[in-house]
Amino acid sequence: MGPVIVIPAYEPQAVLISLVQALINDGCSVIVVNDGSSLDCQPIFARLKALPNVVVLSHGDNQGKGAALKTGFRYFLENFAAVSPGVVTADADGQHLVPDIRHIAQSLAANPTHLYLGVRRLKHNKKLPLLNRLGNLFTRNIFEYLLGKTISDTQTGLRGIPARYLLTLLGVPASGFDFELDVLVEATNRQWPIDEVRIQTVYEKQARLLDVLKDNIKIFVVFIRFSAVALCSAGLDYGLFSLTYFYTQNILTSTITARVCSSIFNFTGSRLITFRSKGNVVHEAVKYFSLVGLFMVLSYTVVSSITHLLGISAYISKLLGEGLLFFASFAIQHFLIFNTKKDSSQN
Repeated sequence: MGPVIVIPAYEPQAVLISLVQALINDGCSVIVVNDGSSLDCQPIFARLKALPNVVVLSHGDNQGKGAALKTGFRYFLENFAAVSPGVVTADADGQHLVPDIRHIAQSLAANPTHLYLGVRRLKHNKKLPLLNRLGNLFTRNIFEYLLGKTISDTQTGLRGIPARYLLTLLGVPASGFDFELDVLVEATNRQWPIDEVRIQTVYEKQARLLDVLKDNIKIFVVFIRFSAVALCSAGLDYGLFSLTYFYTQNILTSTITARVCSSIFNFTGSRLITFRSKGNVVHEAVKYFSLVGLFMVLSYTVVSSITHLLGISAYISKLLGEGLLFFASFAIQHFLIFNTKKDSSQN
C-alpha cells in the first residue's frame, strides 16, 4: 500500500469532490477531515463518504488546520501505519494537482525516512496572491535566520510525511496554520532529512474575489488594532529608551531596558487585543520573545548605524529604526506567532 492522502477541509467547494475522485482513480486511499464546516457544506462530505477508499472524519467546531491534520494522523496511525509508509497532506481547495500529489507520494514510498515538501515557484510568480508571497518571504527568512536551514516554501500544504514521524508531530502544541511551520522546526531540530519537490500551484480565478476582499478587510482591521497596541508600546519603549540613554549615554543598555519592558506590555496587548489568540500562551510566548530578541539585535544595529554613520541623534535614529521594523513585526506576528480562533483549514 502506498502513502495515504490526508486532506483538512473547512468550508470546502465542490472542487474537493473532483480532487478526491481523481485521487481514488489514481489508486490512492484518502482521509478527509471536516474541520467544523457549516451545514451548507454537508452535501459535499456526504458525497465523499459514498466514495470507495475514502474516510471522512469530523470536528464539531472549527479547531484549525493543525488540529485537523492531527486528527488525520491519529486515524492513520490506528488503521494504516502497519501497511503504509506515511501520509501525503494536501489542501482542499484544488491548489495541488493530482500529478504533483502522486509525485510526492512516489518519493515518500521510495524513501520513507525523508520529509518531502512540494514547493511552488515563488519568485516572480504573479499568480501567487501577494499576502502568500509576503508571508512566505518573512517566514522563510526568519526560519533561515533562527534555525540555519533554507526552506524555499515554508507555507506549502503539500507534504510527504513518513509514518515514523507522525507520533512526534502529534505532540507539537500548535493547532492552527502555525502547526505546519512548527513541523519544519521540529524536523530541523531533530535533523530529519527534508527534500523539496517542485510543484505547480493553481489559484482559481472565479468565486475567489469576495473571499480575497473579506480576508484583506479582516487583516486590515487586525492591522488597525496592531497599530494601536504598537503605538502604546512604542511610546513606552521610546520613553524608557530616552530616559535610560539620558542617564547612561549607552545605546545597548537603553535598547535592552526599553525593549524588555515594552515587549511584555506588547505581548499581552497583541495576544488579547490585536490577534485575540486562543493558542497556547507558553508556546506563543516562546515564539514572541524569540522575535523580540531578533528585533532587539536589529534595532540596536540600525540605531547604532544611523547614529554613528550619519551623525544623527540617537533619539531620532530610534524613531527611524523602529519605523523600518514596524511592518515586518506585524507580518511575522500575524503569520507566525498568534493563533486566531477562526483558523481556516485551507491555505
